[in-house]
Amino acid sequence: TDMAEILLNLAAEEFGFGKPGCGIGYATNVNKVYGESINDVNSHDREESEIQIITAIIGSGKAEEVMKAARSAGASGGTLVHNPDDDPDLASLFSKDEGTDEVVLILSRKACVRGIMDAVREHAGLGPDKGIIYCQDAHFVHGLK
Repeated sequence: TDMAEILLNLAAEEFGFGKPGCGIGYATNVNKVYGESINDVNSHDREESEIQIITAIIGSGKAEEVMKAARSAGASGGTLVHNPDDDPDLASLFSKDEGTDEVVLILSRKACVRGIMDAVREHAGLGPDKGIIYCQDAHFVHGLK
């Protein structure tokens, strides 16, 4: 935890997180880890954060619908991560090799998270076979106003 905070402070200074167009930096919890070389990660209690990361993983072309629904519930913006359409080697999580997925990341205050997630599920057509949405704690956040 201490190293994550130090790293994020250095990255914020180097990249200017918080200035227009310079991005946002944060750390998030890893609650379960499976691997032989990693010990004791699963046993730590972690403090819940006031800032949450909402992650929606959806089929290609749905990001604008997700952001419109999120904004209607109070989100001020988000970040889109997608696979290039021309790279057939990149795996797709939900489309069974028929297209690509997009990931929308939204940082929000904890009090707004449920409303944003509900709006995305209701108005962006997220369902059991059409994507997934979840939230995580964000710690040591740099770059939000």
